[in-house]
Amino acid sequence: MSHTMLPGEVASFFATHEDKSKTRAAEFQKALDAAAGDPKALEALNLLVETQLKIEDFIIRFREAEHAKISLWTSRFIPLAAAIAGALVTLIVKHFIG
Repeated sequence: MSHTMLPGEVASFFATHEDKSKTRAAEFQKALDAAAGDPKALEALNLLVETQLKIEDFIIRFREAEHAKISLWTSRFIPLAAAIAGALVTLIVKHFIG
């Protein structure tokens, strides 16, 4: 069962994800330093890094999809809102001035 994230949840996820990514990069560097010279440890670390990169790629694609949704609705909403605002201003001006 999947859960659709609400806009606030998406923003919160990305904000915490950025902080966690910095921590994760430092942890990977420490693990790399500790694994120097141990082929099995390096192979295991490589697998972890590749897995994390696939997750990051998925998150980037998710962001792109979310931005596309926002762009789609924004490009339709702004002209409509401007037209309504213009009509209201015209009616108000005609009512009070003319």
